[in-house]
Amino acid sequence: MKLIRLGEVVKIARGTTYKSALKGLPGPILLGLGSIHRNGGFRKDNLETYGGDSPEKLLVHPGELYASLKDVTQSADLLGAVARLPKSGTVGRLTQDTVRLDLVGDQVPTEYLYWVLRTPEYRSYCRSHLTGTTNLGLPRDDFLAFQFPEPDTSRLSIAQALDAIDEKIDSLQETLRLSQELAQALFNYWFVNGKNWTEDRQITWRSGKLSDVLVLRRDSAKPDDDLELPYVPIDVLKKKSLAIGEARPTSEAKSSLIQFRENDILIGAMRVYFHRVSIAPFAGVTRTTTFVLRPKSPELLAFGLLLCNQDQTIEFAQRTSKGSTMPYAVWDGGLAEMELLIPPHEVLSEFSQNTMPLIDLIKQSGSQVKKLEQLRETLLLRLISGSLHGLKVLD
Repeated sequence: MKLIRLGEVVKIARGTTYKSALKGLPGPILLGLGSIHRNGGFRKDNLETYGGDSPEKLLVHPGELYASLKDVTQSADLLGAVARLPKSGTVGRLTQDTVRLDLVGDQVPTEYLYWVLRTPEYRSYCRSHLTGTTNLGLPRDDFLAFQFPEPDTSRLSIAQALDAIDEKIDSLQETLRLSQELAQALFNYWFVNGKNWTEDRQITWRSGKLSDVLVLRRDSAKPDDDLELPYVPIDVLKKKSLAIGEARPTSEAKSSLIQFRENDILIGAMRVYFHRVSIAPFAGVTRTTTFVLRPKSPELLAFGLLLCNQDQTIEFAQRTSKGSTMPYAVWDGGLAEMELLIPPHEVLSEFSQNTMPLIDLIKQSGSQVKKLEQLRETLLLRLISGSLHGLKVLD
């Protein structure tokens, strides 16, 4: 097996600082540490444009690779992490924390190199060559000294499969995003902007509180109860995403747990301003830092979920939170007391019939994304060796 030194096929173009006052103005997107996922991959959320000086030597075009040779966290998850600007995306600008990887010659295809730099072997190499204690760095010479196998038929096939998986994940995430936007738009039309519409139908609303719609469940369990349920800690809940894809073994839990059922609503109560609201696609357990809310009747599920996902609800939970350094939302005397108008049963049933197919799609898409991410990790373990012997594809 012939090994290739990274410096034989790559040259580095370094980024520079930028003027913060020019962020948000028309221009290329800034490709700093926040644009790279932990251990690699392009991160689409919270991207900002830059209206300042952006010469060609600082630009990254769709399909090109860039990386971070720095990190400010002790986990070193971003040290050496590589990202690829989406082929359908816009142009990006390097910052002082990132470098562009320019391929030299055609010995190594871009797609193959990208996935090699996502493998566990490469990530381990980066961590073993870090410098510094607070601000971590990966020396240029060490980065370019990384060695990997030259591409052959088997390895190229794995890289192509990884590309196909990534495209499918992107497609599912777009489906998830659009489904959630449409469900929330329907809620706003029916119950926020559409009050006049319901009044035209001579529908009488009744005054109530959030506790008239949802009940806080406190069904406790302990990590040593020999549970076989998936564990969903608060950090698994994603900001402004109704889907839950990831789950962890219950053995990772170190404190008391709360059980939840499928279709329960989970809200991150610690630092509630992070807006973590999701619907459970399976039964499982979570920590006491998460509210487990259950609708009082089936037709209240869609209404309750999308009501909790409203910015106004999160703002109310934040205002009634307790604590300053680590604020926690409270249910009794807090979020439970949020006043609202509740439509009659027939309206809630009709809304549920219109909206639950979207919510089911959100649940399914989140689960499918996680399965594909697991398959991607499995293939990354095989890329360096090039062996697919004994590979088990997920159901």
